[in-house]
Amino acid sequence: MIRKSARYDAGSGLLSFAVAAVLLFGFLLYSSSAIAQVAVCSRTRTVTPVKVALQLKWRHQFQFAGYYAALAKGYYRDAGLEVSLLEPGDVPDPVHDVMGGHADFAVTGPDLLLARAQGHPVVALAVIFQHSPEVLLARKDSGITSLHDLVGRRVMAGATLSRN
Repeated sequence: MIRKSARYDAGSGLLSFAVAAVLLFGFLLYSSSAIAQVAVCSRTRTVTPVKVALQLKWRHQFQFAGYYAALAKGYYRDAGLEVSLLEPGDVPDPVHDVMGGHADFAVTGPDLLLARAQGHPVVALAVIFQHSPEVLLARKDSGITSLHDLVGRRVMAGATLSRN
């Protein structure tokens, strides 16, 4: 077993002070450069904002609070964007809304993966949920206790990709 010596040499207090001073100086130097970057980046832009339409997955509700807050606080404007938050029509289908040119971006779910697998030119930019909150339900008397029990059975799922 290796053990660190508990003995301190003379002058170790000065060495500790010097190390702490160098670390503090480095931190202050880093902080001042970060503050300078923020100051430079937050200058008023003279560029015309880019208009962007974000298709929501559902009607306006708390689920999209982050988008509303960013809009209200001017984060999009500061980034040079003029963002419109769009509610879906009668049949919510964010993937097809983007592919059809009705929106530039969309909030959607796993149906994006299906669209990509079918060869549609769509890309996921961010994953808000790390795991899908969607579930499969089966009656207790069906004998289905795992996904493996679904092999060879019909499964009802959303029809968002059934349109062409």
